[in-house]
Amino acid sequence: MSLHVEVLKAYNGDSILISFEDLGGITRNIIIDGGVPETYGTQVFQGTLRETLEKIKSKGQSIDLLIITHIDDDHIGGILSLYENEQYVSIIKSIWFNSGDIISNYFNTTLEPERSVKLFPTGAGKTSVRQGTTLEEKLKSNSNWKQTITMTGDCDTSIPCCTIKVISPDENSLRKLNEKWEKEKPSLKTSFSRDYDKTLDQFWQLEQEGEKIKLDASVPNGSSIALLLEINGLSLLMLGDAHSTVVVEALKELGYSPSNKLKLELIKLSHHGSKKNICKDLLQMVSCSKYVCSTDGTKHGLPNKSTFAKIIYYQESPVTLYFNYDIFKPIFSEEEIAKNIFTAVYLEGRPLEIS
Repeated sequence: MSLHVEVLKAYNGDSILISFEDLGGITRNIIIDGGVPETYGTQVFQGTLRETLEKIKSKGQSIDLLIITHIDDDHIGGILSLYENEQYVSIIKSIWFNSGDIISNYFNTTLEPERSVKLFPTGAGKTSVRQGTTLEEKLKSNSNWKQTITMTGDCDTSIPCCTIKVISPDENSLRKLNEKWEKEKPSLKTSFSRDYDKTLDQFWQLEQEGEKIKLDASVPNGSSIALLLEINGLSLLMLGDAHSTVVVEALKELGYSPSNKLKLELIKLSHHGSKKNICKDLLQMVSCSKYVCSTDGTKHGLPNKSTFAKIIYYQESPVTLYFNYDIFKPIFSEEEIAKNIFTAVYLEGRPLEIS
C-alpha cells in the first residue's frame, strides 16, 4: 500500500500533508505545521494550506491529526489563520501542540499572564514565542486537543495502520523552552550568507578533515516535535526543526545504531536543510535514499549545500533530493548534477508517492 506526502509551498516554512488509506479503505490525513500566515492565505488570495483543507473537506474526509511542532512563526503562522475559519477547525479530530500552559503544568511552574497575546500581533516586535501563546488561547476551547506533553518516548497508535513515535523534544529541551518562553526577544539580524560557492568535493574534504560545525542552539528549535512514522509498513522521519543530537539519542533508545540502521522511505530535513541540524551520527544511523527540503530559499541562507554534501557522502546508495520550490539549480553546478551521484527534483506542487 502506498502513501502520499505533500510538502506544501509554505514560503520559508513547513506545512506537510501525509495521506494514506487504512485497511478499511478510509483515507487518513495527518498535517504537520501550517507554514507562515500566507501559507493559509488572506481574504485576497487562497494559500496552499487553505486549498488543501478545502480539498479534504470537499471529499468528506477529516484531518485525523494536526501536529504543531513548535512555536516559530514559519511553522505556526498558517495554523493561526486556520483557526479563524471554523469550517476547517471542525474537521480536525486530534491536535498535538506543546503549549505554554502544558509545559508550565508539566514542570509545575507559574504560567505568566504576558504569554497571552492577540491572535495577530502587529508591528515589528512580534516574536515566535508570542505567536505560540496566541494559538494556545484558541486551542483551550477545542476538546480535540491532547492537553498533555508530547516528548521523546511517546508512541501513538490511535490512527489505524499508523504508528507514531516521538523522537524530539526531550525533557531537557522542553525545560529550556519553559524558561526561554518568557525571555524571547525579537532579533534585528537580517543578513545571511550562502555556501553555494563551494563544490561538493570541497565539502567532502572538509568532512574528512573533521570540520566542526556549530550545531543549532535555538531553544524554540530544540523544542520542536520530530516523528518517526510507520504507515502500512513504510517509515518516514519528519524532523521539524529538531536538534540532530536529540534525534540521535532517541533513535539509540529505539535500538538503532550504525550496525542496526533505521531503514526509511523518506526523511524531511530538519530546519529547512540547515547544516546546524544534521550530523554524521544521524546519517550513519539511517538508511534512506529520499530526502525532502521545505523552503523557498529566502531566509537565513537556507538550505545549506554542506547539508546535501553530508547526505550524499554518508549514504551508501545514490540519493534523491526533493525540493518544494525550484531552488536547487543555484546550489549545484551542472558538472555536479552530471556525475549522477544524486538526483535533484523540483516537486512542482505534486505529492510524493511513497511505496
